[in-house]
Amino acid sequence: MPLKFTIRKIIPFVLIYAALIISAAALHLFFHSAGYKGTLRYLGIIGSVLILLSFVYSLRKRKIINLGKAKLLL
Repeated sequence: MPLKFTIRKIIPFVLIYAALIISAAALHLFFHSAGYKGTLRYLGIIGSVLILLSFVYSLRKRKIINLGKAKLLL
């Protein structure tokens, strides 16, 4: 793999991914230290529902299911 490709494409991706993980861990630590453990539970539920909705949209877009209109799901 050329060094130029590694420097321009792979390293920024790894740094952004690491920054996302660090920021998620910091936010989690903040909520725990502030005593908002219930908030974390509700954020988890909301995140799970959003992932489920994006999965349903993908199934609709690929015409595996016929649930509503794709534009409405988006």
